[in-house]
Amino acid sequence: MISGASLLLFLPMNSFGMILICMVLFSLVYLMMLPMVESMAAVMMKEDGIDYGRSRSWGSIGYTVALLTVGFLTSVFTEGQ
Repeated sequence: MISGASLLLFLPMNSFGMILICMVLFSLVYLMMLPMVESMAAVMMKEDGIDYGRSRSWGSIGYTVALLTVGFLTSVFTEGQ
């Protein structure tokens, strides 16, 4: 929840310094969540029999598709075109 709220701080920013400050704040929150997510995945693997490698593969595919989509939308809606 806090990481999502910190992402909203990026929207009104229009200078490099302000974006840098927002990025530092976001990184402080997001990096704390990574070990928790990995621990949850390990527990799910053990208790529910989830195939960790397969789920990571689908996560990577989803991440790549999301990046390509955001890149495409950014190029379409860029100011100055």
